[in-house]
Amino acid sequence: MIRGVLIYSLLCAIQLLLIHLINTTVFTDNLLAEPFAQNFSAEEVRLIMSNSKVWRWLGYSIFPILILLKVSTIAYSLSLGHMYHFNRLEYRRIFSIVLNSEFIFIMPLFLKLFWFNFILKEFDHIDILTFSPFSMTFFFNMHTIEPWLAYPLQTINIFELLYLICLSVGIKREFCISLCDAFKIVLVPYLTVLIFWLTLTIYFTITFL
Repeated sequence: MIRGVLIYSLLCAIQLLLIHLINTTVFTDNLLAEPFAQNFSAEEVRLIMSNSKVWRWLGYSIFPILILLKVSTIAYSLSLGHMYHFNRLEYRRIFSIVLNSEFIFIMPLFLKLFWFNFILKEFDHIDILTFSPFSMTFFFNMHTIEPWLAYPLQTINIFELLYLICLSVGIKREFCISLCDAFKIVLVPYLTVLIFWLTLTIYFTITFL
C-alpha cells in the first residue's frame, strides 16, 4: 500500500513538474495571448490571461485526481477482461501494473519540453497544443485540419503502443500466462475505454468549439 502511494506520488510529481516547465518555458504569456490579441482589447486580453493562470493552477490541483481516475478505470476494465481471476486482490495487482505503466507517458512530455526549448525555434500556440511526438500528427498540417480531429491524431502514437506492451508484459509476469494471452486480456478492454474517451472528446469538441 505504501509503495503504491509512493509510486503514484512520484508519477504525479514528475508529470506535474514537466507540465509546469512546458507552461512556463514554452507556452509563455505572449503565446497564450496570441489567439485573443486580434479579437479583444488589451484590457480584455489581460483579464483573459489572469483567468487562464487561475485555471492553470486549478488544473494542477485536479491533475492527481484525473490520473487516479484514469488508472482506476483502466485497471477495472482489465480486471473484467481477466474475469476468471477477478477478485479484490487481483484488482490491486492489476492496478499496480497500470500505475507502473503510466510512467511511459512521461516520455512525450519530456520530448515536448526538449523539442520546443532546443530544437524548434519558431512556433505558435497551435504547434504547442497539437504537438505529439511519434504520432499521426506528423502526416497532417495541424493548422488546417478540423479541430475535432486534432486529439484523435495525437492519441494514435507510439507511446500508446508501448503502453499496451507494458501492460501486457506486466500481466504476463504477474499472472504467469503467455504474452499472447496477456495481450488479448489488455487489448479489447483498453481499446474500449480509449474509443469511449475519444468519442466523448470529439463530441465535446464539436459541440463547444
